[in-house]
Amino acid sequence: MRRTPSVALVYIAKDSRDLDDFYVGGVDAAHTELIGIDNKTGLSLSAIGNQMLDRCQAPVFGLCHADAVFLDGALEAFAAEAMAGAICGIVGRSLVGDYISASMVSAPTPVSTLDGMAVFLRPDLGLRFDAKTFIGFHCHVEDLCLQAHARGIAVTIPPAAAHHRNHVTDDSWLHDYRIYRAKLAAKWRGTEFATT
Repeated sequence: MRRTPSVALVYIAKDSRDLDDFYVGGVDAAHTELIGIDNKTGLSLSAIGNQMLDRCQAPVFGLCHADAVFLDGALEAFAAEAMAGAICGIVGRSLVGDYISASMVSAPTPVSTLDGMAVFLRPDLGLRFDAKTFIGFHCHVEDLCLQAHARGIAVTIPPAAAHHRNHVTDDSWLHDYRIYRAKLAAKWRGTEFATT
């Protein structure tokens, strides 16, 4: 009988080449389910996140970009923090504007929001991505973090050997980001927050 994995990690790429470049070190296949999605059709990350949350059998769900890199022990660190009840990820920003990354902290550190490159959480928390407002590739994770804060759920960066590679922000990317950042601000008007 196959055991249910401890972590289900969904990694999303814009094409099969990027999907093939995804890297996770030291993964225990008995405890980790890796699900790669070639998103050449451009489905929103919120929609993908909710579909995969609905299917998740593991106690911890992760959603990341295929250019996130998890070195040995990183997935275990994120899973442990998520099991403790937090929403966590690789990079975030504090309310005072400090950028916090998993490679620079020595203990789980609270943040206002996580960067959309990666998020880990327990499906049983009942949080969902807002697939009506965030219909593209930006701010779906930031919104999830603000939902968590509103419910008293911690949002943190735990210490872990993880990072992001090959991230390019061209004019098109920035234009699209600004649209969704404005939607996030409108949705959470009156709530103080900071994003990466």
